[in-house]
Amino acid sequence: VLIRDAELYEDTEFRTVILDEAQIVKNNTAKTTKAVRQLRSFNKFALSGTPLENQLGELYSIFSVVVPGLLGTKKSFKAMELAEINRKISPFILRRLKRNVLKELPDKIETIEYIDLSEEQKSIYLSQLSLVRSEANSIIEQDRLGENRIKILAGLTRLRQICCDPRLVMPDFNGGSAKLERLLEYLELAKENGNRVVLFSQFTQMLAIIQEELIKREYDY
Repeated sequence: VLIRDAELYEDTEFRTVILDEAQIVKNNTAKTTKAVRQLRSFNKFALSGTPLENQLGELYSIFSVVVPGLLGTKKSFKAMELAEINRKISPFILRRLKRNVLKELPDKIETIEYIDLSEEQKSIYLSQLSLVRSEANSIIEQDRLGENRIKILAGLTRLRQICCDPRLVMPDFNGGSAKLERLLEYLELAKENGNRVVLFSQFTQMLAIIQEELIKREYDY
């Protein structure tokens, strides 16, 4: 919205600008970041639960909006030691943990459950693993890792997808998925107990497969 309305704010000088979900401006060259940077104000605050997700450059981008010039040029920032970065930004960061501000919430409980692949899954996984290893070894032997890094990462992604459901890489696969079967057991138990579930997957295609199963069982979702 700000990109669309940027012209409306050109002649306005705000007392305070508050950027909620400030990780949206983590890309230093994005149009949104440029539009936010053009806002004129006496104060700027950035609120974010994830100010740094992938690389230090995201932190640079946010600070270029909130405290312009603090971290120098992008080139000098890249050469800066981590201790120096911490020293510069620490006076401008106010961090609050959940236990400090939401005392009524219970502690988070994490449970990791390991699931054995079904026999059909395991066969496909091992076959794919052999292929990925062969490709990787060939690339390394030919000293072509730099230009083929994406190919290796794609192979690792396929392995992860097979662990979720082989249909993510083989649409015609008719076998089962141990992970999906365990999930459906878990959802059935949650439904019987009247619980609601928020479900995440790193693959939107996996969510589509889960959706099909929920429709078959006439579950609201």
